[in-house]
Amino acid sequence: MKKIFGFLGLAALTVSLTGCLGKDGDDVQNVSTVTRAVLNHLSPVDGEDEIVVSRGEYTLRFDNVSNLVVVSSGTIRYKNADHSMRTGDLSFSAAMYNLGGYAGQVFQWRGGEGNNAAAGYPTVTGLRGKMSDLYYFDNVLQIPELGPMNTNVLSRLNLSYTYDNLYNVTTFYPDMMFAGETSTTVSEGADPYKSSTPRYRVVINWEEKTASMVIYNAKFNPQMPEMTALLLKGLSVEWTPTGYIITGENIVAGQVENGQATPVPAFPFTSIKVETTSADMTQAKIDYVVGGRFHGVCNGAYVWYPSN
Repeated sequence: MKKIFGFLGLAALTVSLTGCLGKDGDDVQNVSTVTRAVLNHLSPVDGEDEIVVSRGEYTLRFDNVSNLVVVSSGTIRYKNADHSMRTGDLSFSAAMYNLGGYAGQVFQWRGGEGNNAAAGYPTVTGLRGKMSDLYYFDNVLQIPELGPMNTNVLSRLNLSYTYDNLYNVTTFYPDMMFAGETSTTVSEGADPYKSSTPRYRVVINWEEKTASMVIYNAKFNPQMPEMTALLLKGLSVEWTPTGYIITGENIVAGQVENGQATPVPAFPFTSIKVETTSADMTQAKIDYVVGGRFHGVCNGAYVWYPSN
């Protein structure tokens, strides 16, 4: 995890350089506008059409005096066409938090009962929005064939809402670092080995429905040495009504050193499964068996939000 300064302060400074008035004559000192590129997961309300996953971009206009936000997008894509959404003014809350020695801002908002769309736009109901700059990423070891994680944004945006009574929409990212406690057992009845050190980077090729995973600081029992990074490739992705499932069988991991992944046949992953477990798709259960012996389970998240 890294420490990042609040995104609204920087956004306000950027906007103020463009002139005295913002869009529609707003006083730019009171207004901040940010954009975020994400993936949209569209699950049909009727359960009959196919699940759609596509690129999306959202613009958020914050009134920092009235604590109001407007969310808009022109990239709600389905049936080979882009569709637009725009909300009316929504109240947001903002607070600073400290997590593991790092300080960061968390913003949250939600729509009221009924339709939250601006006049003239398709209905938006059940809207929930969160933005946090307390998220996990790889700042130690880069994996050349996967490229660096996209850490140049100042925060992670998570939205969920029902669009035009047709799709339940949830935003997520194709490159995530999950963190949480990993519990590993060697045999049934044995005491598990527990550690919060391992991290799991999941990289999804959403168009081809394939994925790769890097396990950082892998260690399956107290006696074995810690491995800096293990690379698993050739995993399959399945979209579900509430997120996705990533699976693989008999995967020979590569131990990453000096930019190269050397196969480690002594630790074949007999099976591995990653499944989203939260409505906003920020949490997942990672379950794997290594060498037919070590069974590891991690319930992790890639971004931190307060429980309330």
